Amino acid sequence: MTDVLWSRLRYLLSPQWDVYLSLREHLRGQPNVLEIGFGTAAGTMLYADGVRRLTGIEINPDAVEFARSMFPLPHAHWLHQDILTFAPDKPFSAIIAIEVLEHIKDWEVALQTIHGLLIESGGEFLMTARNANADLRRAKSQHERELTAEELMSSLEGVFADVQLYDYSLSELQSRESRLTPLVAICRT
Repeated sequence: MTDVLWSRLRYLLSPQWDVYLSLREHLRGQPNVLEIGFGTAAGTMLYADGVRRLTGIEINPDAVEFARSMFPLPHAHWLHQDILTFAPDKPFSAIIAIEVLEHIKDWEVALQTIHGLLIESGGEFLMTARNANADLRRAKSQHERELTAEELMSSLEGVFADVQLYDYSLSELQSRESRLTPLVAICRT
């Protein structure tokens, strides 16, 4: 019974738990990381100790207050901000958006903004999104859009120089016809 309760609590706090675990090694040593739409920040905690500076922005002020209260890390800054108007003082080496872009009405503007916030050489944008072709129930009522792997790749390639799709473990490349969900993209400047 305890295993079932723990599993439910884990996914209540961070439904993308496995993706965050995969990001942990990928992000280790990053000097300046931004996470957009961190929610409870429970998933963020799976990689936070491996990065030197962490900025989390969230549109929900209650989530920001929760993160500040629960996770008062000396190298983390939890901010009530919108990615469309966010103007930091220096660029980021990595930016993360775990199942966020499908909730942003002006998502193409958000992609351009994200690109502009990355360091010019070697900056990475790591994001996930539900796959509209997934063999699972749809959550479209909660999203502005759901894209297929092909649609996501085409959109990201319009902004970033190098785009790759992976499975949740970041170990297997996915094709433009992938039916897996979530889609995990790593985009480089």
